[in-house]
Amino acid sequence: MEARAIPVLDLLLTFIDEELLPNDTSDAAEEAWELMETIRPLVGRIRGLVDHRLGPLGEKLGPDSEYTLRCLSCGHFAAPVTPGNDGVRPVGCLLCGKAYDDLGSTVDAYGAGSFYEAVTQGGDPPAYPCAECFTAEACVVPTATADEPDGYVLVCLWGAHTLEGVCDFCQRAAVLALLEAQMYSDCLDVRYAKF
Repeated sequence: MEARAIPVLDLLLTFIDEELLPNDTSDAAEEAWELMETIRPLVGRIRGLVDHRLGPLGEKLGPDSEYTLRCLSCGHFAAPVTPGNDGVRPVGCLLCGKAYDDLGSTVDAYGAGSFYEAVTQGGDPPAYPCAECFTAEACVVPTATADEPDGYVLVCLWGAHTLEGVCDFCQRAAVLALLEAQMYSDCLDVRYAKF
């Protein structure tokens, strides 16, 4: 029974996420989205479906494991960050289909804490600007990845790469060699402008 039901369930979930919900303009569309959000956490508990969906995805996720995030809905490492020509593509779980529409909602979901609390009460912000992407957006979040499931890695949600630390002066995430050398041109310009 399970061998027949799992492929049908897989096909049904794919149809709902890719065809039905994005194209539904009826009055019941919002209710359908809310219903799917209550179902998504349960998808990760159906072992046969997890094996069926993640089995073929293993090869696809393998090279991207350093920036594959744990899905906040189903709990599996199946949400790769994928860069696009204009920056971030929405992070979406390949297992349960949970997706974030834009960079802001992804940072809100994966960032630890809030910008307001960091400014008013001190502490680390939930996200940092990326020294490699040079965006004005705070797009680097400390989060667990498939490569580091028990720790935190700085992952750029804009460019889909990992970084090694945060500059003490400019508060941008960067690779370790740049952090040690403190060679950001704008950081140096600001420091030398004081003299």
